[in-house]
Order: sequence, then structure tokens, then C-alpha cells
Amino acid sequence: MRLGAKVRWRDIEDDARLQTAHPLLRAAVAHVAHYQIRNRGTVGGSLAHADPAAELPGVAVTCDAEIIVVGAVGARTIPAAEFFTGSLTTVLRSDELVTELRLPFWPADRRWAFREFARRQGDFALAGVALYYDEDARGRARDPHVAVIGACSRPHRLPSVETVLAGQVVDEPTLRAAAEKAGGGRSAGRSACLRHLPPRPHLDPGRARLAGGGANRERLMRIGFEINGRPAEVEVEPRTSLADCLRDQLRLTGTHIGCEHGVCGACTVIVDAAAVRSCLMLAVQAEGSSIATVEGLSRDDGLTPLQTAFKKHHALQCGFCTPGMLTTAHALLSEEPDADRIRSVLSGNLCRCTGYIPIVEAVLEARAAYRKADKP
Repeated sequence: MRLGAKVRWRDIEDDARLQTAHPLLRAAVAHVAHYQIRNRGTVGGSLAHADPAAELPGVAVTCDAEIIVVGAVGARTIPAAEFFTGSLTTVLRSDELVTELRLPFWPADRRWAFREFARRQGDFALAGVALYYDEDARGRARDPHVAVIGACSRPHRLPSVETVLAGQVVDEPTLRAAAEKAGGGRSAGRSACLRHLPPRPHLDPGRARLAGGGANRERLMRIGFEINGRPAEVEVEPRTSLADCLRDQLRLTGTHIGCEHGVCGACTVIVDAAAVRSCLMLAVQAEGSSIATVEGLSRDDGLTPLQTAFKKHHALQCGFCTPGMLTTAHALLSEEPDADRIRSVLSGNLCRCTGYIPIVEAVLEARAAYRKADKP
């Protein structure tokens, strides 16, 4: 199976064919951050970023995947186990880009599991494990693959655990023996891989010059997009986030800024009908897009059905998180979600004031109005 670098998490999550083509990958993607992140995050971005707790690098290493990169001197194919060299570091050269991920064929009767440990699903993983094995005619494990994420400076296989599983019926005693081996012979305590800190990464002079600006000063770029139904043109530095552009240049201050690294959801806006974190998106990436902020949810002086429901159910207190809640829910309501789906999506928007029960109740009440609006 081949995945291009620009494939988004939502494409994988929504593609039912992957339930049989690669169920391990599809299960892992469900743990990738939150709804708004999956609307923008890509395969190539995750691989190149090389977060040791990221799900896709773990799956790639587990499955003996290959990563295709292209640079000035041509293309090369790199085994996933060799691609990641440490925390947030890879073998990518300064002139290379990831273009494709290749995953081997997945048999229909393969046994597999993906388990991640985090405070909530979608939060940063504390640790995770991915595994699969085939079974022979006697039900014994054949060719087991086991890898961990978050426990070390990069995702890596556990050959000692694979040796314990190989040729065995995977039952409770076998799993206990494998767990003992994974702990370095200790039933409790830290994994042996945590006893070694990664070496300081080598500084790439080319990247250092780019990061520091070098002899090339950043220039303003003129971009155009539609904002709340109206055309807009602005001049921005290439590094300006969409959130800062909306607030500082277009004075659309309903888009709030909280964590500034994609966790709290206060900056959520709608770009081309998808809810996204505007603090993680560059303004220049919005060129030619249609953007809606909380100011643009209603085209007249009255409240929208969703805003009215928020008011009725007291689904807000201080109001800091409310714009992000409203834009997220507005985008979500096009799906006619049930209560579980609403809770799952809104878990990516942090409210420090109160519980989520009235918020969920407000979104549920607004569904009927959105269904009516969609009818011809």
C-alpha cells in the first residue's frame, strides 16, 4: 500500500477500505491528536517531524515500511527502521522531502493490536505499542513484529519480545513472558531503553542558515482568500500564523490564542469546510481558501441556531474557549453526529470553567436546524 506525503489523517480515518487493507494503520490514526489536527495533519509531516511518541512512525517501523524521499540528487528509498535517528531527527538531508510511504501487503487473517497510553485519546502519548503476527496451521505465532513508541528517543522494534512470541500460542503465560522480556527482565520499573540519552544531533549548516535567515531576509508575501464570505488580501511574512493574521491584520479577534501549539482549540477556524487549528497553519497556506471565523457563522444580526442553543443551555462561562467550540461544532454538524461523536470531537477543545454536558446538549439541539438548512 502506498500513501503519498500529502495524504491527510482525515482521509485515512474516513476510508473504510483500510479496515481490511491495513486495520493496524487505521486503528493507530484514531489516536492521532484531535479532530482539528487530523483535518490538516499529513503522512509526510508526521514522518519528517519524527516525534518519538507519534503513531505513524511506530506503525511504519512495526511493519517494515519504506519511506521514499526526493532531493537535489534524486530519490532514495529508506527503511523506516533506519529513517528515524533520535527525538525529532531523521536521516533527511536539508534538500530532501518525504514523498511517499510504502507499507507491505497485509493478509486478511493477520492478528494485530495497537494500544496507546495517554490521559485522553488524542492527547500526547505517554507510550504505545503496535504489534502483529500471523498464525500457522496449529495456531502458533509466526513472524511476530512488536514495536514501541514514546518509551525511547525513536520508535523501535523489540526483537527479544518477538523471539518470545515466535512459535508459541499467544496465551496469557506467553504474554506474561513477553512483558517480562520487554521490561529487561524486571516485572516493574523503567524500560532499559530509558537509561540512555540520545547524543546531541549533528547541526546541519544549511538548515542553520535557513533558520537564522542568513543572507536572505524574509520578504512580505501578498496572499488572497475569502474570509467570512468576502474577498481579502493581506501582506504577511511567510512565518506568520493564520491566527496572528486573522487577529492582528484583519482584526477578527474572535479567534482566540491559548496554547499556540495545537492543544487547546481556542484558535479553531473553518478552512474549506474543515475545522483546523489556526495557530498551526501558516497564513500563506490559506492562499485561495475559504475561511470562516466565529464572526462569520451568522450572516445577519441575529444568533445562529447553534449560538442560540449555547445560550439556552448555558454552554459557556468566561467565553474564552467558546469561539473555538462554536466553529468546531459548526463544521461537525454537517455530519449529523451522535452524542458520542460530539463528545469525541469536542474533547479537542479545552474548557477550564465548566463541564461539557451543557455544551454537548447545545450541539445536539442544534442538529435539527442544520438538517433543515441542508434540505433543498
